[in-house]
Amino acid sequence: MAISNTQPKSYNFLAPGKYRMTITKIPNVIWFLQKVKLPGISTTPVIVPTPFVNLPRQGDHVKFGQFSISFKIDEDFYNYGEIFDWMKDSAKLSFEDYQAISNQPSFSGNGIYSDCSLTLLDSQNNPKISFQIKEAFPIYLSDIDCDSTITDIEYLTAEATFALVDYDIERHS
Repeated sequence: MAISNTQPKSYNFLAPGKYRMTITKIPNVIWFLQKVKLPGISTTPVIVPTPFVNLPRQGDHVKFGQFSISFKIDEDFYNYGEIFDWMKDSAKLSFEDYQAISNQPSFSGNGIYSDCSLTLLDSQNNPKISFQIKEAFPIYLSDIDCDSTITDIEYLTAEATFALVDYDIERHS
């Protein structure tokens, strides 16, 4: 095995807390964002039978996982309500309403879907890598736990999970 003689351009690691997120349809959620979990990507191998052994080969379908966010709930309930209303309104659409709304561009924030952008920042807070998430929509919004037995102030936090169609990676120089 040959030893590689190429050196990395940077020896710095990406910090997990240095990011910016935009989701067009829910701007109030972004202000209180705590965590973002970017989805993974997978393919299913195709099995090619032979007389002796079945051989796995690279598949031709890409599957993206779901991405999730965690955010503090504001006391006016605007941010939780944005996702709640998005989910509830999308699920109650008639066929005609669905057809009219689904034809609107996802980047406008008016349709059923919303484009999203997650930008990871380097050690100097400059954009390093951006993930352009296409046609995301919420599929889960967490419970809210109210508890009067807590002695320290712990502000309410919620989680939301989104399905998506695709995402691309853009590297900044």
